[in-house]
Amino acid sequence: MSSLPWIKTSKRLLEAVGLVNSIPDDDDMYREVLLQSVEGDFPEEYLKSLESSLKLSGDNVQILVQCIEYIMTKANQIIIKPSVLQKNLVEVLKFENEKAECFVKVWSEQAAKRFGDLGTRKKVDDVTWEIVLRSDELRGRFQLSLSDFLGADDERVTLDLSEAELTELYLKLEDCQNKLDSLR
Repeated sequence: MSSLPWIKTSKRLLEAVGLVNSIPDDDDMYREVLLQSVEGDFPEEYLKSLESSLKLSGDNVQILVQCIEYIMTKANQIIIKPSVLQKNLVEVLKFENEKAECFVKVWSEQAAKRFGDLGTRKKVDDVTWEIVLRSDELRGRFQLSLSDFLGADDERVTLDLSEAELTELYLKLEDCQNKLDSLR
């Protein structure tokens, strides 16, 4: 059984892909299930409608939904060209070509929404900070130098934080660091 660096393949996953492939090609139901998987919400009445529309048992609908959610989640955690993702879906996970193409279209649309136009986003160029400790309070001041990804529009932002806000910032940064460490 072939494997990919971004997803662990198993016999059960390949069987679940068989359920994906059983959805009729002319049916918009597959695209709808993909979009629903991005939302991560499958209400009970929606699952019941899938059962009757696709003529699958409740267990098979659950397997189908879990399969699509799993693959979409894993695909969202990597940086990959859409053409390579489609090739992986077809050659390794055994998606039918039409199903893989639809999956990649939905995945690409969602990635575009998540990342947007990088030219309108800002990046941090420099951070200066100081901590002020007085007998009755702890405060922090951070000054950020921001620019867009094209290197223009320098902007300075100053944050004055209380002790509680500093603690919250520290915990969030620590959480980010732990997530980065777990990727190694």
